[in-house]
Amino acid sequence: TSLKLDKTEIDEGDTVTLSGTFKDPGRLDTFTIDVDWGDGVLKTYQLPSVGAFANGVGSFSIAKKIVDDHPDTGTPSDMLKVKVTLRDDDTGEAQDELDLKVNNLEPEFGTVTLTDNPSEEGDTVTLKGSFTDKGEKDTFKLVVDWGDGSAAGTFDIESVGSFDAGSGTFELTHVYADDEDPGEDDIYTVSYKLIDDDTGEVEDSQDITITNADPEIENLDLPDEVDEGDGVFVKFDVKDKGEDDEITITIDWGDGTVDTFAGLGTAPFGFANDTKHVYVDDDPSGTSSDPVTVTITVRDDDDGEVVATRTITVNNVAPSDIDLGGDREAAFGEVVTVSVLSFEDPGGADTFSYDWSVTSPSGVSN
Repeated sequence: TSLKLDKTEIDEGDTVTLSGTFKDPGRLDTFTIDVDWGDGVLKTYQLPSVGAFANGVGSFSIAKKIVDDHPDTGTPSDMLKVKVTLRDDDTGEAQDELDLKVNNLEPEFGTVTLTDNPSEEGDTVTLKGSFTDKGEKDTFKLVVDWGDGSAAGTFDIESVGSFDAGSGTFELTHVYADDEDPGEDDIYTVSYKLIDDDTGEVEDSQDITITNADPEIENLDLPDEVDEGDGVFVKFDVKDKGEDDEITITIDWGDGTVDTFAGLGTAPFGFANDTKHVYVDDDPSGTSSDPVTVTITVRDDDDGEVVATRTITVNNVAPSDIDLGGDREAAFGEVVTVSVLSFEDPGGADTFSYDWSVTSPSGVSN
């Protein structure tokens, strides 16, 4: 019996051809060929389908695709033992073996995308890709570093995708909690590496732009009108898709007073001013009520902001409880001094004028 392989070294996924010749004096014998291609699995071939036997001389040729170097060694190449047993139908047999070196091939990325790019902080980003590997029995791990300081993740390909017949896909998602630098968009480098079980690997990277998202104001609660001298509370909810953004709130009450609230932490949260804001006067003078515009600005630490305005009517309140000191008695022609001892008015910035009249017992006023 003579055996040979057309190649003694191949890459995984390539085809090798085993050929042989033999003699047997039993000219009516039939034959089977058992081949272990080095993976421990016995494959049986019938001679008529892979060769011929006539006049005591036979030959065969068998092509085999080697789908993997040895799957259990984790090495870049393996020496496989191709074991051949030729059997006739009368229990006669001949055995031989050949060495075949099989090299692992690195996987290759196909199309890999990051969507959406650019994205806003707080949005879900999807890394999606395809790859090929001629080692059809290879298994894989995918390592992804999103570039934002979060820990790199290592995933079995079965948990984030699939691999079959030499082709695979994967899909992962990630949320960028914050763009970091105030006043500008952040660019992160997303690195990804695919490693097969025989030390083959391929890696690549892409940049993704993360933009700041402006904060939001919801459920604003502010009265439509107020009397001068009364206090006002404002309440609203703050949201921001940037989970790590620090929030500052500024309220311009429309009367020259501006309050700033810092150190509020990150959104979402509900806001309410702890101390009532008091409108000390309707303004300008000479009107029974006046509108003021309250401007609320919510700003995050990346220069994103939202502005909400609301108009409040401030009503004048008439003075009351005037104290002139009580009734007086005076002779005709006597000079009497009359003064306003006190009165009440909640308009702390109001100015006042007084109109006097004197009514005689006969009902005459002057």
